[in-house]
Amino acid sequence: QPQPQPQLQPQQSQQLRLDQSGRFAICNGTSEVLVFFVEQTDEEFRLHPGADQNFLAPSGSVDVRINRPGFLGFTSFRTRLARVRLEHQNFYNVTSSPGGGVSIAIV
Repeated sequence: QPQPQPQLQPQQSQQLRLDQSGRFAICNGTSEVLVFFVEQTDEEFRLHPGADQNFLAPSGSVDVRINRPGFLGFTSFRTRLARVRLEHQNFYNVTSSPGGGVSIAIV
């Protein structure tokens, strides 16, 4: 009997408040752990499938690198899936795309 798939939609937790300037939120809607690095703040966080994270940045947009964890958990150019610009006050959902990449959309 097949196991049910985990819920991979954004949880939009109560702590998530997007009505503040410089606030961003992102959800890992894939079936694997992803590593996110916010270039403007040098902040890195790892999200398990279905988990979300919110963060603050001093500007209205940030550049975020999305990677798979590589050898010993490190990231590199070889493990990079995408580099995207995010605009504040949005909730973003990252999903798997055909060919092994990721897609990102505002929820």
